[in-house]
Amino acid sequence: MSNETTTTALTPEIVKGEIQLALTAAEQSIQLLHLAKAKLVMNEDNLPQIKEYLDNCDKISKIVETERVQKKQPYLDNGRAIDAGAKLLSTEVELAKKDVYATYSKLCADVERKKVEAAKEEIRVATIRSTMSTFKTDMAVKVAAAEKYSELVALERLINLETANKSRYQEFQDEMKSNVKDITSLIAAKKEAAREREGLAENGQEGAENKPDEQILEEMDRKEELDTKIAELNTKIVHTAVNQSTKPTESVTQVFANVPKGGRKYYRWEIVDEAAAVKKGWAKETVVPESELIDTFLNENKSKVVDETGIIEGGVRFFQFKKY
Repeated sequence: MSNETTTTALTPEIVKGEIQLALTAAEQSIQLLHLAKAKLVMNEDNLPQIKEYLDNCDKISKIVETERVQKKQPYLDNGRAIDAGAKLLSTEVELAKKDVYATYSKLCADVERKKVEAAKEEIRVATIRSTMSTFKTDMAVKVAAAEKYSELVALERLINLETANKSRYQEFQDEMKSNVKDITSLIAAKKEAAREREGLAENGQEGAENKPDEQILEEMDRKEELDTKIAELNTKIVHTAVNQSTKPTESVTQVFANVPKGGRKYYRWEIVDEAAAVKKGWAKETVVPESELIDTFLNENKSKVVDETGIIEGGVRFFQFKKY
């Protein structure tokens, strides 16, 4: 038994022939109508005959229309039955799809959200590390340039205050403290050398004429040694900061699930502040949206609408909706 449905292929010619049979049964004919028209005298004396001809035309048109409706009705009924039958199946498919699609959409949205959060986290960490590196480099330059003991003490205090800034360095605060240890230890050595050199300078200015030559020479030699030591410390301080700033930081590469292609982004808007929307001109006093104005603004500002949160302008929230 075949499951194929056989239908007669209708053509305009077939339908025309079938309706002509109905006209013949009603004792009507298009051909006779043409013959009657050819014999029709078109003047005022012949108005009743003209009216009779026109009435006969209407009678034939009515028969044609009746036949058209009758012949078309079974096809309309079949079409409605086909639509209804297909609807039963498509409804079942939609029901079967509904909860799966809801879960699928949530999973896809979660993956996209995680990617966005990971990108933001990467920027946050990079910003903190950049701040750390910049501060250490700047401090190294300032410490190397400092000559007085008091200047070094002030810079050391500034470093201690900076490393204590929990809000700025967050979970990297301990790393920040660890990274500046090399510099702070060098600062301590430079402070000691600077203080001794300043002491020698003070002693050299006071009572130099009463000092033995040997003592003056020893103090001069010691000052040269301190100058050399400080220069070496300055070099170490700068090199330490540079090496730390160029040292690659550890990073963890996150692997995310692949969201299948085929999704589309849609842009939507909704009025969230009626008064503001009316003031902006995007709604009338009856709070009827001026859809064309709002759609125009949305089309011109899609680049600003990047997620479901969207932006609010003139009492209207513009947001992005993604179908996966």
